Amino acid sequence: MFSEKKAKSVSEQMKLLAHPTRLQILKILSKEDQCVCIFAEALGKRQPNISQHLGKLKDNDIIESYMRGKYAYYTLKDPNVKKLVKSLGF
Repeated sequence: MFSEKKAKSVSEQMKLLAHPTRLQILKILSKEDQCVCIFAEALGKRQPNISQHLGKLKDNDIIESYMRGKYAYYTLKDPNVKKLVKSLGF
C-alpha cells in the first residue's frame, strides 16, 4: 500500500520537477554532465537564475555537483529521474 506520507513525498518531488526550467536542466543532464555556463547558454537564461534551479534540485538529492578545474559540473544523482525524463519524450 502507498501510504499518505509517501504519496505526499512523491507529490512534492513531482512539483519540484514540473518547473519548465528544471525539466530542461534535467533533460540536458540525462545526456551528460554539464557546467552551469552550458545551461545558461542553452536555455537563454541568466546564470543566477539557472543556479537557483540547480540549487533546488541539489537540495532535494536529484542532482549533485563536482569540481572540474575551476568549474562546477552537475550530474543526475537519482537514476529514477533519468528514466522519468527520458520517458517524457521531449
